[in-house]
Order: sequence, then structure tokens, then C-alpha cells
Amino acid sequence: MQTALHIYALVKELKDCLSGGRFISSEFYKKEREAYLLFKVKKGTVALGLAYHPAGFGAFVIPRSKISVKTKEKPWPFFQPAYGAEIISVKQLGLDRIIKIDLIDRPDIYSIIVEAIGPNGNLWLLDDKAKISATLRNKKYDAETPYNA
Repeated sequence: MQTALHIYALVKELKDCLSGGRFISSEFYKKEREAYLLFKVKKGTVALGLAYHPAGFGAFVIPRSKISVKTKEKPWPFFQPAYGAEIISVKQLGLDRIIKIDLIDRPDIYSIIVEAIGPNGNLWLLDDKAKISATLRNKKYDAETPYNA
């Protein structure tokens, strides 16, 4: 299990890696219970991966070329409204295992929330008022209520 200190180190790595990059794509493999957020950065394409499998879960950063998905399942894209947006900040919310990635694609502003809390974690796309626009996993939410960690 990853602790808040693991997430702290991951956020530092993400800040260094993603600075000035763009959010270009996302992939979700339902059978494998893995999701990837893909970013175009100076050094190429990197992925923030999240595994939700009960036997092995966590969040990690990996070069896109190193991802090996062992399924013939076609990945499901998610968070398409934010594709092409520039990363403006990456931070950890308090000492929780929650990562916030702020994006801008003028005039739109988005935030991606990564809940790296084990097999029950989730990914959320928020608008500029912190209201939920989309979720990766099929969780109920009120689109008029701001996200609250």
C-alpha cells in the first residue's frame, strides 16, 4: 500500500516531469483495472498509471514506451474535454493520498483529481469551479456540488 509519503515523492517527480507539458490522452483497461493519463513532455510521452486491482494497486509514473498491457481489450478513453490542455500545477492535497493536476486550455480550466487510495480510488475531472465534469469509475455524484476531498 502506498502511503502519503509515497504520494509526496510521486508528486515531486510529477512536478519535475510534467512542467510545461500537455495532457494528450487517457486509457482505461476495465478487465485489467488499470488507467493511464498520458502527457506530452520535453522528453517524450509519459504516463501516470493507476492500478486498481485488489491484489496489486498503486500510482506510478512511467515512460509510455514501457507500458505493457497484456489484454486484447481496446482501451476506453476518458476526460476528452481536457485533451490538449497545458499542465500548470501538480500538488498533493494535504497529507492525503490525493493528487491534483491543474490544466488550462484557454478559456477552459480543468483539474484532474487522482485518488490513489487503493482499489477504491478514482479519477475525477473538475471544471474551473471545482464541480465534477466526469469520473473514471461509475460513482454517483451531483454535477452541481463541488468536489470535496
